[in-house]
Amino acid sequence: MRPRFLEPRPQSATPRPTAGPATMPVDVYRTGEHCVVHVELAGVDPGSADVELSDSGELTVTAYRTARTDDQLRWRLRERPTGLLRRRIQLGRGLDPTAVQATHNDGVLTVTIPLRDGEQPRRIPVGRQRDDD
Repeated sequence: MRPRFLEPRPQSATPRPTAGPATMPVDVYRTGEHCVVHVELAGVDPGSADVELSDSGELTVTAYRTARTDDQLRWRLRERPTGLLRRRIQLGRGLDPTAVQATHNDGVLTVTIPLRDGEQPRRIPVGRQRDDD
């Protein structure tokens, strides 16, 4: 007896088109004098990725994931979106858009953005309130 997983499934396993571009998972953090953004782009040709940083600090990553077109495939589950992928992240002001670096390794796009000089946050000491009442 064949496992049920191997039985033919209806065409509903094929993803339906969405109204707009799909998004990609991201991690954003600050380290030292840089803002670092990791964007998951597994299965995406790095040459299709486009990175833009506006003066207002909005980072836009656009990429394209090609769908598999093998007629012999019988999809069981298909969750990864194909086609145009886009993610916009508001990082804020204080970044240097002239020195942004982007690298792609093991399916992860890493965007490193230096902070502008003088844009370091100030630490404000918190005092203890005295009870003089």
